Amino acid sequence: MPDKPQTKVDLLPRFTRIGDNGWETPIRSHLLAYNVPLPAPATHDALTACEHRLGAHLPEPFTLFLRTFGPVNFNDPTLLPPDQIHPLDHWGFSPYLSDEDQRRLRGKIQIAETGSDDVYGLDLTTGTCCRCEHYPATFEDWLPSFDDFVRMALIDLSWSYYGWPDPEIERMATELKNDVFGARCW
Repeated sequence: MPDKPQTKVDLLPRFTRIGDNGWETPIRSHLLAYNVPLPAPATHDALTACEHRLGAHLPEPFTLFLRTFGPVNFNDPTLLPPDQIHPLDHWGFSPYLSDEDQRRLRGKIQIAETGSDDVYGLDLTTGTCCRCEHYPATFEDWLPSFDDFVRMALIDLSWSYYGWPDPEIERMATELKNDVFGARCW
């Protein structure tokens, strides 16, 4: 476990974009520091089979992350392995969404779950991430990129299951997420 964070800056992940020079080193350090179990990386064949099944290419940051780290369980979210990724319009609660939201699910895939019936998606064209909540059934665009999705998950390690159950750390993490992603993004 790393030293207990003292400031919001201590919680900030030390990478900006997946694929940038050296991007994987700070992520690996962060995951290992919080004792997050690292699964086997996704294979090229598994990702190719997923793309074939979906009939679409997966965004490069997403596939690069899966090839490097595998379907990491951040506690919330838990990334799905390639054989469990499917179109988001197959989400069990999609029939309860408005017609417009059901249309907006097209072209998106489910990439993670929360441990409940809530899920996270990724737009195959834009690379933006969305969140679907089951009660009440809602869909919202959430983060502009998978890079931000990972950054958010890393920030939350500081106080969630793998971190300290400390209200002060949770407050700092919340402030940091507001600063970096905006108040509605988490």
